[in-house]
Amino acid sequence: MTDIEVLLTDLGEIATRDIARSEHPKGLKENLKVAKKGGEVQKMPESLMKMQQRNLQFLKTMHSIINMPTNNKK
Repeated sequence: MTDIEVLLTDLGEIATRDIARSEHPKGLKENLKVAKKGGEVQKMPESLMKMQQRNLQFLKTMHSIINMPTNNKK
């Protein structure tokens, strides 16, 4: 597990704990709803990070295409 994965997991767990403290869920169904909300909090920065990585890869690909040597044989 990478450092970022550990951080995102911790973020989800802390968010879930804080949501549970404020909502005081009772029973399995209510606790599942709280767990889902905590998971959604974790997914937000993870999705943003993945999107930025894809954008960076796209920019690197475009850069290599633009700087590709041309064959101007005469």
